[in-house]
Amino acid sequence: LSSIVQSTVDMLLRSSWIDNATKEVAVHKVRNIQTFLWPPEEFFNATETADLLKPFPDPSDSVISSWLRASIVRRGLLGRAGFESLLDADSDLRSLFRYRYYVNELAVSLTAVSSPLYIQGATSALNYGGLGVHYATTLARAFDHKGVLVDALGRGTLWWSRASYPAYESRSSCRGADGAESTKTDMDGVTALGVAYDAFKVNRALSSRKISDAKFLGMSEDQVFFVGFCQAFCASVPTEQQRSSCDAPLKNSGEFARAFNCPLNSPMNPSVKCSFF
Repeated sequence: LSSIVQSTVDMLLRSSWIDNATKEVAVHKVRNIQTFLWPPEEFFNATETADLLKPFPDPSDSVISSWLRASIVRRGLLGRAGFESLLDADSDLRSLFRYRYYVNELAVSLTAVSSPLYIQGATSALNYGGLGVHYATTLARAFDHKGVLVDALGRGTLWWSRASYPAYESRSSCRGADGAESTKTDMDGVTALGVAYDAFKVNRALSSRKISDAKFLGMSEDQVFFVGFCQAFCASVPTEQQRSSCDAPLKNSGEFARAFNCPLNSPMNPSVKCSFF
């Protein structure tokens, strides 16, 4: 995951449309994101768990009374080291990845580090396309429309400079070849796919293995990367949102078009593409 952070930093620094002052703040914020696995280690420690539950009262006949007393105990535990992440279980269980804007933290569920996003022993292309892209999607929230209003210390301030903010707005709501404005979800995917592919390329260049001609189920490494990305959205009867989450980022990726030899102006290789970086 550190390579995803580094590629995000590199792409921010390489972006000619972002002014230098904004680059400095954005890079500082991204580099200081605290990533941790959830549940934390304390969750699996019987002694720690018993210590957490001990102050809670036994349930009574009144649901409201039990809830109020439990809420008071929970509030008292908020300041205790090691327990705040445990008490945030409800919010973290709703998603595999969660970015907390005001503390600049990124929680990764243990479930995310398993199939289909991550497969131990699989080719790096598959894992960068799966876990890598989806981690990058959450990482990019550090500078999404809400993230630019909160700095690395959690202070509410618009830190993206006015000099490049018009370009930021334009790229965040890009209009593709069909003239339709991209949704936030689409652009999140476009940005993350580019970041993860950049990290994958760096990893491949540094690899000691000869993988330029490597094949996996008859596919090249680049093809496997994009398949790894979309397999997270697979379903027997996919919803329109699942289809869009896969198709929209790929349509805006020149690397995807080259990997699968998509003709220019075909449905998956439009002449006008959206890109944040």
